[in-house]
Amino acid sequence: MKKDFDFRLKVILHCCLLFFIFAQLKILYASSDFYTALKNYENGNYQIAQIFFENFINENPLDTLVPDANYYLLKIYNMKDDFIKFFSSSNNYLNSFKFHQKRDEIFNLFIQKLIEKKAYYLAFDFIKKYDYLKVDTNFLHDIAFNLGTEGFFIDELLQLLPNNDSLKILKALKLESFDERIRIFKEINGIKGKVYLIDTYLLMGDTLSGYSEYQRIKIGEIPDDYLYIWAKFSLDFNQKDLPEIFSRLEGKEKFKEKRKVLSIFIKNELPDSINIKDYTDIRLIQKFLNINHINHEQLSKPKGIDSLLNDIVDIESKISLLREEYKKNFYLDSLYCEILLKKKEFNEAYDIIIEYLRFSETKNFARIIRALKLYNEKNYRDALKDLLLSSFNDEYLKFIYAECLEYNNFNPESIYEELFKTSNDSLIKFKSFRNFIKYKFQQKSYSVISKFKPDAFIIDTTLTRYFLLSLIYTGKRANAESLYIKTFGELDKEFYYAYLQNLMENNNLTKAQNLIDSLVGLSEYTNDETFNYYAGFIPFRKGDYKLAEKRLAEYIKKYKNGEYYYSALFKMGTIKYLNQNFDSSAYYYNLASVDSELMFDALKNQIVALKKSERWSNLIETSKKILEICPDSLKAEYYFEIGYAYLRNANVNNAIKYLKMAASLKSSIDYHYWLGEAYLGKGEFTHAIYHYQKIVSDFKKDQMWYPTALFKVGIALEMMDEIKEAQNTYKRIIKEFEANNVWATEAQKRLEQLK
Repeated sequence: MKKDFDFRLKVILHCCLLFFIFAQLKILYASSDFYTALKNYENGNYQIAQIFFENFINENPLDTLVPDANYYLLKIYNMKDDFIKFFSSSNNYLNSFKFHQKRDEIFNLFIQKLIEKKAYYLAFDFIKKYDYLKVDTNFLHDIAFNLGTEGFFIDELLQLLPNNDSLKILKALKLESFDERIRIFKEINGIKGKVYLIDTYLLMGDTLSGYSEYQRIKIGEIPDDYLYIWAKFSLDFNQKDLPEIFSRLEGKEKFKEKRKVLSIFIKNELPDSINIKDYTDIRLIQKFLNINHINHEQLSKPKGIDSLLNDIVDIESKISLLREEYKKNFYLDSLYCEILLKKKEFNEAYDIIIEYLRFSETKNFARIIRALKLYNEKNYRDALKDLLLSSFNDEYLKFIYAECLEYNNFNPESIYEELFKTSNDSLIKFKSFRNFIKYKFQQKSYSVISKFKPDAFIIDTTLTRYFLLSLIYTGKRANAESLYIKTFGELDKEFYYAYLQNLMENNNLTKAQNLIDSLVGLSEYTNDETFNYYAGFIPFRKGDYKLAEKRLAEYIKKYKNGEYYYSALFKMGTIKYLNQNFDSSAYYYNLASVDSELMFDALKNQIVALKKSERWSNLIETSKKILEICPDSLKAEYYFEIGYAYLRNANVNNAIKYLKMAASLKSSIDYHYWLGEAYLGKGEFTHAIYHYQKIVSDFKKDQMWYPTALFKVGIALEMMDEIKEAQNTYKRIIKEFEANNVWATEAQKRLEQLK
């Protein structure tokens, strides 16, 4: 009996051994097929490699080398240009092998083939389907270029390519609101944004803003691709640039027809043939066709007029008679206008010259006459438009040009400085100096003013005040005080304000507080709004928040909507935050955000306070407000704040939407981690793993987030029933980190539970 049992046991053992040997032989045989295929692939024998790879996959569908075999097969299909097989196999590969290391490469090859077939819509659909895979930016640009003209695609494309200037321009051009267009163009860095910004200003009829942007850019900075549209601006602002533009485009085949259009303005004639390709061509040709030329007889000087005008007695009557004889003669009309201008009869001069505005040869003079009329009527904006488009060297015209610049909030100081230094006209010299000092004072350029000699200001008490106050602002109070009393009889509010500013600028806050406390104690300053504000602001600067809070609260109550009202609200928000009264802090910051200058900082601080108080719905609302005004470089931060707040509110879909927008703009640990958490909560584990893995691969040196994200990868794999992969991930954590590491400990616990 025992012998029979031993015999049966030996038979079973031999069978098991044979089974094991056959299994190993089968594995070796299968592996042999794979490596035979791989060797042929590496040697360029693609047909043989294809046969072996396909056979290997059919015979061994569960082998661990199947994903690699599929990868090489796809490469072969691509090289053989077998698009049908490549398309179907790629789709199957992307769905089946979610963790294969070559997945990004195949995905991008797949998108590339679709683009080559001009299947842009399909490529876009696949990008959205596999939105967690990294797609080549060049492919995105190709899709954006070809689909961007479809208005309803632009916003979706912008989510994938948030920094694509071409898409932003397309979006802006489709907007009806010029203000929105301007906002977008201002956010685009470089010449491209400036060009479209200037063009928009001109379309609006805002010549001044257009010129303001134009003058900041030198023609040498303009890339060739934008020279043609720049020529259109130069026709309005500086026609001297046209020959240079024309020359730079010479020999460039793609600008051949554009040079023909520009030659119209240089040669003053239309070419024999021209190929009109775009709206800019049409606008330039229309501009040329609208140019009128004056009759030669109207422009010429009447014979014998010089001898007649040599006698200056009663010159006005003589010219008047000649104008009757020679109707519509520009030479005589312009002489008569000069006489009228000396008599300050601007309207009468304009009535005579108005018809000459339509002729290219006389337009400059006519514009100057109109500018003088408009300036006299205090219509400084329209006067500046005419002066910008005119050429002149007259000192008086330069002076009124500078004044028009100043009235329209442009910088006039270089012109004033030139005139008071070089003018031979004493009145223009004085007025230019006065306006220069006044402008520099308004710009708080006190050091510039204080460098002048006191004698330069004696002629005008206003100038003397600017000079003495500038001395005080720059710390020279001892030099100014006695002269101030001598000139103005006493030390007044402006003196004390300048002194106060100087003390604060030099951080002499104790002395500043003593001064302000003494001032508000005086009857003439007890109700002074400025000094009451500084009575609270100075302790705020010193860090005495209790006193600052009391005084700022009094100011807010007493001077609602006053000059410093919103600044006081902002500082109250800061004090409340420092006191950890976050709800109240958010309240004050919200009130302060009404002020346009404080809006961004107030909303930014309000978001911080709302986050502290965990008022997520309010935080979402506030973050959406700040997105409307913040620069592109900061948008990722506020998309994240919105996404995180939605996640805290358990609105996972919206959380994913905004967190994805943040991560697409900037690769950040926070953005990827919380996006992974959102996908994990939604049950989309593949997406979650992708974002955790981004932290693992891109932020390996971060000793806090790296193991955290790796552990989360293990959790997600468990939820997908990828137990072996999860175990390998936990083993990796234990191997890479010390035993007392919290994540190594947690990983060990997970391994024990998975046994």
